[in-house]
Amino acid sequence: MNFRVTLVLFLVLALLGGYYYVYEVKIAEKKAKTEEEKKKFFLFSEQDVQEIKWVGENGTLVARKNNGEWNLEEPLKVKADDKAIESVINRLKAAQSDRSIEENNPKLADYGLEKPFLQVSFKLKDKDDYQTLYLGDLTPSEVYIYARKNEEPKVYVASKSLRDDLNKKIYDLRDKTLLAFETDKVKKLELTVDKSKAVAEVVDGNWKITQPAEYKADKDKITHIFTELDVTKIKEFVEEKPEDLSKYGLDNPSIRLTLWVGEDMAQRTLLLGKTDEAKKGIYAKREGADNVFLVPDDLTKDFPKTVMDLRDKTVLAFEKGDVKKIQLKRGDVDLVAEKVGEKEWNLTQPESVKGDESAISDMLTELRGLKVKEFTNDQPADLASYGLNEPRITVNLWEKDPENPQTLWVGKEEGSGVYVKTNQAPSVYLVDAGIVKTLSKTPLDLRDKTLVSFNREEVEKVVLKYPDKAFTLQKSGNEWRLVEPEKAKIKDWRLGNLLTDLQFLKFKELISSDKKPDSEYGFDKPEAEITIWKKGGEEIATLLLGKKTDKGLVYARTKSGDLVYGIDSHFLDELPKKIEDLKA
Repeated sequence: MNFRVTLVLFLVLALLGGYYYVYEVKIAEKKAKTEEEKKKFFLFSEQDVQEIKWVGENGTLVARKNNGEWNLEEPLKVKADDKAIESVINRLKAAQSDRSIEENNPKLADYGLEKPFLQVSFKLKDKDDYQTLYLGDLTPSEVYIYARKNEEPKVYVASKSLRDDLNKKIYDLRDKTLLAFETDKVKKLELTVDKSKAVAEVVDGNWKITQPAEYKADKDKITHIFTELDVTKIKEFVEEKPEDLSKYGLDNPSIRLTLWVGEDMAQRTLLLGKTDEAKKGIYAKREGADNVFLVPDDLTKDFPKTVMDLRDKTVLAFEKGDVKKIQLKRGDVDLVAEKVGEKEWNLTQPESVKGDESAISDMLTELRGLKVKEFTNDQPADLASYGLNEPRITVNLWEKDPENPQTLWVGKEEGSGVYVKTNQAPSVYLVDAGIVKTLSKTPLDLRDKTLVSFNREEVEKVVLKYPDKAFTLQKSGNEWRLVEPEKAKIKDWRLGNLLTDLQFLKFKELISSDKKPDSEYGFDKPEAEITIWKKGGEEIATLLLGKKTDKGLVYARTKSGDLVYGIDSHFLDELPKKIEDLKA
């Protein structure tokens, strides 16, 4: 076959492919779309809808778009719920018939279409005439309804859900927003609860209580108020022009909440009155508006009741990652830990050892999360009554400024709490007494208790020695094998567990830092000896396990060190002691 023939065949195939795509695929798609559109009651663009009218069991309702916003015009002139209106428009656009059943001057009364159950009309942009959908009775199956479009002499069958979705009450279409505002634009908040008034304002980017006295405000609490106001919707519209507000408790509201919003400090005020137990709601109204409505009774559940509820309850404000140094003083204990690098800590006092990153991090977490239970005294004249003239515990935290630490003093306990004070304010606080336990750390609690540090990926050889036997395990490629006392495959998971247990082995107690005879701890004839090597025969570490202590621990030390530790006896008990424990 020469090149010319090949080219001709290629062109023929290309033409056939193009013909198939144009005439079979694209035309089929267009045909399917046309068939689908034929089923639709209406074809229009959602943006073109300017007015909608409902006539049915709920009376006549009219909604009209003005300057891009939807408002109700009948039976009340009020703001509409834009999302509810959009939902109706989308449902009208998607509305379609299942089939037509009578096409020539049907008797409309037979289908409930002479006086339809619901009539929905809408007007499009630059059009004078309404498009109307009439929805009548249920079919005998009660799955479908009879429908009619405009004045066409046809009766259609459509899904019952169409009638259900379009049948609206005024409540469904009305805007149910409590207060219209944007959270990040609120500049000031005034909350009066049963005559107790608190005012908070944004000062230099932070919320601050300015009345009845100046305190740092609880930003999370204020944000929660805004969130509740934003997500909570009006439960029921009770009365549009009430003559007597006292029956709703709104002549003398129990709660008055005012927000100042935006640069022009526009005010938004919500008044809350009596609770209706039967309806599980609270009567409310907006200042400047007449209508009374009902809001859910849990709206105010977490509202602050006093100015103290609105105060920031953080005792020590810091970020864990910024702390460079910690000092913990308690009685004779004077403990200092300093950060090395991003996460690692070293104890530098009373001795220089590696710190326990997890234990120090946990302590900082507890300190950062410490909250005030009670604002005891903002101007204490005598610290002795709180045990703070000679505090039982002192904590210093150094952050970026090495000269000015944050200081926490812990005094005497009172019930389930303990008095504390910081160097950031004159106030005395009562906090949970659990902080005493958190701060009752010893150097042992905060030092790293790892016995053997190694990278298990570097381990190429492991030797387990017991008084009467020894096992040598060697890595070959990605596989571990037993090489002494015999050659055999081993259970990889067993060796993996051993290395994991060794890597995460922590001592429970520091027994001795003095050099004593090995026989005193059983290291002259150890119960077990574990040695690990790198590739090339470089020894990483050897761990000796001796006798059991009176407390049920096992004496342990590294071959290269003098410190004697007590470890959990479970580690020794779980070591493989028979060749069968290792062989696959």
